[in-house]
Amino acid sequence: NWLYPDVFLKANVDVCFWRQDTEKSSSLMGVTSCNPDGFIRRIELFNYDNNGESFNLTGIIPHELAQLKQLETLDLSENELIGTIPRELSQLRHLKFLFLRKNALGGALPSSLGQISTLKRIVSQLLY
Repeated sequence: NWLYPDVFLKANVDVCFWRQDTEKSSSLMGVTSCNPDGFIRRIELFNYDNNGESFNLTGIIPHELAQLKQLETLDLSENELIGTIPRELSQLRHLKFLFLRKNALGGALPSSLGQISTLKRIVSQLLY
């Protein structure tokens, strides 16, 4: 149930083009910040957006998120995500915050996340 699951993962696409406004200053679909080069810096797809609408993401966390090389914040809290945290997220060398609380994720945190020198906080609740 990821709406437009691969729009921001396609090569040669201005990943910020799918914003609601023309100034690239407010969010659409949980992308809340793009840097001047057009790279996504922050994704906030926690259960409710600013308009009180629910994302209710289901399924697994796509490993393709690791393609967002400039990502600093990933918040997928309060959804219905299952599976494990993809080890590919450790490729996000600029990641500072990873919020995954209140999902149905299991397994252990990938140890490779500890190799991200910029990472300041991980918040998760793993089932097993």
